[in-house]
Amino acid sequence: MEKLDFLKKFRKDVEIIDLSQHDDISIPELWREIFNEVDFLGKKNKLISQWKKVVGAELPDSINFIEENLCELDLIHYRDKFSILYGIKCEDGEIYYFEGGNPEECVDHELLNGMPTKLMSFYLELHNGFFFYPSRMMGLVTLDEVTHFSDDDWGILDELEEPLQISLDSTYAFFKNGGGGYLAIDYNNCENNIATRWFDDMEPEYNIDFWEYADIWMQMGFE
Repeated sequence: MEKLDFLKKFRKDVEIIDLSQHDDISIPELWREIFNEVDFLGKKNKLISQWKKVVGAELPDSINFIEENLCELDLIHYRDKFSILYGIKCEDGEIYYFEGGNPEECVDHELLNGMPTKLMSFYLELHNGFFFYPSRMMGLVTLDEVTHFSDDDWGILDELEEPLQISLDSTYAFFKNGGGGYLAIDYNNCENNIATRWFDDMEPEYNIDFWEYADIWMQMGFE
């Protein structure tokens, strides 16, 4: 199946953009530099350098995997938004597509108020989410798709063995693994990247390091 046909199965209006024919579009300047590179290696090196600059210490293993297995890069457009499409050869030898959203979409977003500094850097300097293209999960979601815990009816609350240690009103899930697992941050208690590993069918795990688990779960998405 042609790549575009595959992509359209999940976003009917998606387009692959040739930047040389669309020099007036609104994208980050770094993206323009990346896609103006003549060869793939130049594109890849520029993009990976940004990953390392922004979250090199936080997502070291995931970045290494992307660097070693990235084989395609495209600029895509759908629903009036631009993203970077990563083609990554995963452990089964197949190429899987991951999407990195446009950080310019995050400027002035209400969730930035109270967000931990490093997470804010991810969204403002790297991507508005980075996730498995078909499901929009298995990674950090876009800010508009972050789950506010008070908006959901969590059946697990009636089954918890210990008192709830987070406030639903101030807790947001930024990472969704697609299988009922979330990495959530309580804005009232988020210093030093403190987070909660939350499940819809089992006991939560409190006071974990957000980035340590994000790195682990992101790699699981590459398997």
